[in-house]
Amino acid sequence: MRCFIALPLPEAAQDSLVRATAPLRRHWPDLAWAPPEQYHLTLAFLGELEAAGVAAAEAALATLAVAPTAAIKVYFPRLLTFPPRGPWRVLAASVEAKGDAGSLHRLYADINAALAREARRAGLWALNEEWPDADREGSRPRRPFKAHVTLARSLRRQGSRGCAVPDRLDPLILENAAQKLRHGLSETRDDTGGFLLEAVLLYKSELRPQGAVHSELARLHLAGH
Repeated sequence: MRCFIALPLPEAAQDSLVRATAPLRRHWPDLAWAPPEQYHLTLAFLGELEAAGVAAAEAALATLAVAPTAAIKVYFPRLLTFPPRGPWRVLAASVEAKGDAGSLHRLYADINAALAREARRAGLWALNEEWPDADREGSRPRRPFKAHVTLARSLRRQGSRGCAVPDRLDPLILENAAQKLRHGLSETRDDTGGFLLEAVLLYKSELRPQGAVHSELARLHLAGH
């Protein structure tokens, strides 16, 4: 089965992203917009796993439960597209931690180190090919970690209204939406703003005609503040 490990977004964060991107949805209706309930911040994409690989990934989360990482408060400072040059494929909201700026990167490293250890223990090839030796001192992922939430994907086809999706999205429209996101922090219940991420999930992803459907296989609860 196709699997990945990610931080799900709380409902308040989902609502904030939906409100801020409403003008974008109206302006570019032919993009493949992700359902808000499936918004997440990916920490490791594992691809197709057999039963032994799923068990190793579950064990990796279980080992981290012994000394739980603190829940992480995040915000969305800007919108961006991937890749940054040439025709884009993914529209995303960047994610940054409030307070402890390095907390997301440490969690990313801890998750991937645990995956590497459990894969080796089970005699399996790397579960995350982007960082197969994450448990070895001095190792680095093949691509830098950029915390983000995917909002939409380009279908690269003629739109239903006869307007092709542009190769470059209007930066002014993206910045206006990002300003709404930053302003939306003042609407949260916490005086410091931001949204608390309290769990790491192992997901199964099923590709269906209407889009991918994600379901939970295992959960690591993060310690409360």
